[in-house]
Amino acid sequence: MRVYSITKDGQEVTLQLFKPVFYLSLIQAINKFSNHFFFEAVTPVEMWVANREETLDFINKDKELSDQINKELMGEFMEFISNIEYLISGNAYMKVARVIHNLVTKYGETKGKEMVIKFATPHRMIASMTGLTRETVTLQILKMEKNKLLVNKGKLIYVKSMDKLADAAMI
Repeated sequence: MRVYSITKDGQEVTLQLFKPVFYLSLIQAINKFSNHFFFEAVTPVEMWVANREETLDFINKDKELSDQINKELMGEFMEFISNIEYLISGNAYMKVARVIHNLVTKYGETKGKEMVIKFATPHRMIASMTGLTRETVTLQILKMEKNKLLVNKGKLIYVKSMDKLADAAMI
């Protein structure tokens, strides 16, 4: 699931949140935030709507579930902080490498000797995740292809070397 927002000047900003929208929904339910995010399925998805009070009651009655949710949320928060640091301070090549590395780590599968992100990852989406233009993202991906880090096959990105990609992403 792609979660994104639109800035006041019309720029689309994708959050690095492709897992089910459970976390965002839970945060909204607990804190009663109004939603200003848009959701786009990047793979087939089935969504359910649950009653806020019943959901919170269910979670609060199960300490193990509550602890697991807290652990997951803290892990996501730490990853978010780490990504923000690099998105603010890094160069374009490193930003694109980091986003691709994160996506293939979380949502990749092995295909022969390569790893592939399991859903189409257009350059415009990576641009909206990095704050770069689509053209800049394309140039960085072309450099990565030239450096034999990855290859585009259709709309899928295949990573040839996770180690080299991690080095480029400064991970």
